[in-house]
Amino acid sequence: MSTKTTHRTGTTTSGDVELFYRRFGHPGETPVLILHGANYYDSHDWIEVAHELSDDRSVVAFDARGFGKSTWSPNHDYSLDAHLRDVANTLNHLGWGRAIMLGHSRGGALALRFAAEHPERVAGLVLVDYSPGHQPRQPLRSHRGETVTSAPMFATLADALAASSRDPRSLDSPSKRSRLEAIFARRGNSWVNVVRDPAYTSSRPADWPDWTPTYGPRDPWDALASVSAPLFVVRARRSAVYDDETLERVCSLSVDATVAQLDCGHDVAGEAPAELADAIRGFLPWV
Repeated sequence: MSTKTTHRTGTTTSGDVELFYRRFGHPGETPVLILHGANYYDSHDWIEVAHELSDDRSVVAFDARGFGKSTWSPNHDYSLDAHLRDVANTLNHLGWGRAIMLGHSRGGALALRFAAEHPERVAGLVLVDYSPGHQPRQPLRSHRGETVTSAPMFATLADALAASSRDPRSLDSPSKRSRLEAIFARRGNSWVNVVRDPAYTSSRPADWPDWTPTYGPRDPWDALASVSAPLFVVRARRSAVYDDETLERVCSLSVDATVAQLDCGHDVAGEAPAELADAIRGFLPWV
């Protein structure tokens, strides 16, 4: 599967940021919106999969605020409110009343919460190696005053890979190396392995002491139980996200749950893009 796939790019304003997106395919069947994870860092990771899903529909992958080619929030606003607003604004910009939400890792958490809060806009929910039973608990906080302003620099691509959570075999073949070189960023003679705002974990805007979130804390299991859209769960067998009991509980909460298990680690789109695309294509006709 080649990373040199044809797609269009664009931007849209959402609150205090400009969101960058990649658009594949053409209008047809129900469109797909892809939300990347926190450690698989932007829409570039999803080029191969998005291309494979776009034969009969539009597919869009966008860089979350503070990631990739989207701008950093000047207010350090990486709250749930901001992220869910970004999803809604992107759908509005694209002219999509409803879409299939595909979320990986942290993007799965956002896709799930959006589906729970805005069921009228979600035709189907695809959770790629995200489980409600496996997510960090973070207090509301702001990162104003943080001194880190850029990503760590590494002397070689191999060093940058070793310091990431990606598959350590990602340099084993020319095609994998080419993909990694395109995703990682070169700075002079050095490499960075992530392009994101160091304050991306800030869960409330800075310098806004009276800020009250629209979307308060909600148990993700409760959110999943409330989702009425068809659910497709992808489990990476070499990842620690799912155990058998957790997968069984996820499926028990959805009448329309379907499961695919792939022999790869958490970087599903990087390690097994063809297998992931094939699995999701099998789900799409049911939505």
